[in-house]
Amino acid sequence: MRTPAPSVWVISDGRRGIENQALGLAEAMGRINPISIKRKIIGSDPSFAALPPWLQLMRRRTPVKYGLAAPFPDIAIGCGRQAIAPLRAIKAAHPDTYIIYVQDPRSSYQHFDLIIAPEHDGLKRANVVSMIGAPNRITDEKLEAAKTEFSDRLSQYTGPTAAFLIGGESKYMTLDSASIKSHILTAQTLLSEGYALFITLSRRTHKMAQTAWTTLANENSDKIWFYDPQLHDNPNPYFAFLAVADRIFVTQESTNMLTEACYTGRPVHRLSMSGKVGKFEKLYDKLGGLSPPLDIKALSGSLKDDPTGSQIYTPLRETDHIANIVWDKFASA
Repeated sequence: MRTPAPSVWVISDGRRGIENQALGLAEAMGRINPISIKRKIIGSDPSFAALPPWLQLMRRRTPVKYGLAAPFPDIAIGCGRQAIAPLRAIKAAHPDTYIIYVQDPRSSYQHFDLIIAPEHDGLKRANVVSMIGAPNRITDEKLEAAKTEFSDRLSQYTGPTAAFLIGGESKYMTLDSASIKSHILTAQTLLSEGYALFITLSRRTHKMAQTAWTTLANENSDKIWFYDPQLHDNPNPYFAFLAVADRIFVTQESTNMLTEACYTGRPVHRLSMSGKVGKFEKLYDKLGGLSPPLDIKALSGSLKDDPTGSQIYTPLRETDHIANIVWDKFASA
């Protein structure tokens, strides 16, 4: 008799950057062994969402209170603070479900079967597996598919290309006027050296940065493909930008975008921001230690002598590596 594929729930509050980490891990697991994946979005009013996870759990102790009903899955993968209480509720109701949390939950460590935490967080516990950065959904197949989907538009740009992946504020780093001015100047330098630019903002990008990049794009519409998810409903070309750009520039607060850029094996540069780098320096050092070493520092000087990026390193395939470890842990649980 054929054994059914393990069922996996991916639990988050639905924010793209949060859900993609848990979903990326689930999809990577599915490339190793067949599984069935269901996305579960936890919605709640702002006042409840603001409560610490332990207090959320006290007020809503059962999975049904989070919109989660039996039959429960073999594996539940959650990411983001709003997934913590639902994961714990599932475990209490159905102990056989293998519970995985992506990120550092900052408390209740013993209530998870496995925690996938960024290496730069320095989390050391028996049920923790550390990884460089965060899980993502990037695959060679998805990059090729995006390149094909957007081939007509991509063909309009000749010569070297650079992608700019712009995030937003973080707890310690600020996208202030000086940072934005520096980023725009870098883009203008590349334009003057013959680059075409692929620029994508995130939903976290605030109005001041949004205005600055929009102005640059309007002034150089023949040389820039500009995408703002807060303004555009058409398909996001983010994967297409990653697929073809000769160089990739990333605001330094985003673990997701930095590690996704390093998947490509092409030169990656940090766009500096104001504030304290803190533990992120460990991430930059780790990415800089890829083999051969990657220059993850901010761009300095001209690229005229190396327009398409001769610097080659082993592409980062951390999500697939972690997925194999998860299967080993699940099998021995």
